[in-house]
Amino acid sequence: MRVWIAAAITVAGIAFVQTRDASVHHSKIVVSVSFALLAACSMTLFDLLIQRWAPDWGAGYFLPIAIACAAFFSLVFLPWADRPADLQRMGAIQPLAVGVFLLAVQAIGMTLTLGVFGDATRVNIVYSLRGLWGVLLTWILVHQFNASEPRPSDRTMVMRLIGAVLIGVSVLISVT
Repeated sequence: MRVWIAAAITVAGIAFVQTRDASVHHSKIVVSVSFALLAACSMTLFDLLIQRWAPDWGAGYFLPIAIACAAFFSLVFLPWADRPADLQRMGAIQPLAVGVFLLAVQAIGMTLTLGVFGDATRVNIVYSLRGLWGVLLTWILVHQFNASEPRPSDRTMVMRLIGAVLIGVSVLISVT
């Protein structure tokens, strides 16, 4: 019963996180949900593989293989990526580089933690807080970068914050 309650709370949290100021074309919602599902499946597979192989191989051997696989599979999505010239014109190269660096630090930290302790459930509880931190960091940084782009309203950011909290709560409910 706890898992079903957590699932319902997660759905509500996702609905809050997906709140937007303007209407969004239906096809974009389908694509977003599809990519989110693919990301969730990838994360689950990564959790399973790291629990199985990282303790035996060591995180130092597992991490380069995992990153190489992620890079290889990312090539599939390259046709949908923004071109470097477009990113430079938007002034997005530096923030994107910082984001890539932070994602790499996150991946290394998760891999080392899971490789050493092997407790994906507890690690994922802590990791679920990334949604909360992501919303807060976005809210802060949206005022610093890209002043020419439309910004989400405070109402939208509050809704996303509520959604991130709900998702975190659902993880806690499902594992306690």
